[in-house]
Amino acid sequence: MNSVKLKKFTHSVPQLLNTNSFSSQSTQTAQTEFSLACSALAKQMMETTVDAVTNAKVVVGYGLSSYDELSEPAQFVIKGGYFYGVAELLVKAYDDNLLPLPDTSDPLAAFLDNKR
Repeated sequence: MNSVKLKKFTHSVPQLLNTNSFSSQSTQTAQTEFSLACSALAKQMMETTVDAVTNAKVVVGYGLSSYDELSEPAQFVIKGGYFYGVAELLVKAYDDNLLPLPDTSDPLAAFLDNKR
């Protein structure tokens, strides 16, 4: 990725460092790219964000429950087949290799607005 494009996203790196969001082996480029991804996600999901780092950490920390851990109403919705149609379409799209995939040569391209 172009270092000029990444430079404007370095403002979140100190916040991420202070919250121990990086491994000790992470490079400055990796830190900046992760900062870009966090900022882009926060911008997409909210008009205004006070703390993109905290929001990104909350989302990354979401735990997925097993079926047995779900509440009775949630189990009822699943047992009723409410998600079956959506799941069936997603599985078919996956099997047919129709789901969009990131550009492996530039994984952060999805976070950039090429119109700017």
